[in-house]
Amino acid sequence: MVLKRLSVQGFRSLKEVEWEPGRLNVVIGPNGSGKTNLLRLLEMLRAVGEGRLQDHVQRCGGMRSLLWDGEGIREREEETPGIAFRVELARENEEDPGRLVHRLRLWETFNTPRIAHES
Repeated sequence: MVLKRLSVQGFRSLKEVEWEPGRLNVVIGPNGSGKTNLLRLLEMLRAVGEGRLQDHVQRCGGMRSLLWDGEGIREREEETPGIAFRVELARENEEDPGRLVHRLRLWETFNTPRIAHES
């Protein structure tokens, strides 16, 4: 599978970002522009896929350290802050139109990361 599109809201310095990578990607930019956080996001998504979310979040310093501006995103004011991802994958054979779209919303309860929504 090949990553076709990645959207994230509320992750570290990435308040709301959409990325459509090509076959080869070079990430450049000034200091503080989010290059490292894009790579950290990919690491986190890998941990989710491997079932190691909680360990990964703990190694990163807890859920609060992963939230944009320490606050993350909220759909409603009374909601716990969190992080939202949308990942679109496709088969490497571009002639096959099949795509997989995965949505995930993470939030924290009692210092433990939880998956609030997955589709």
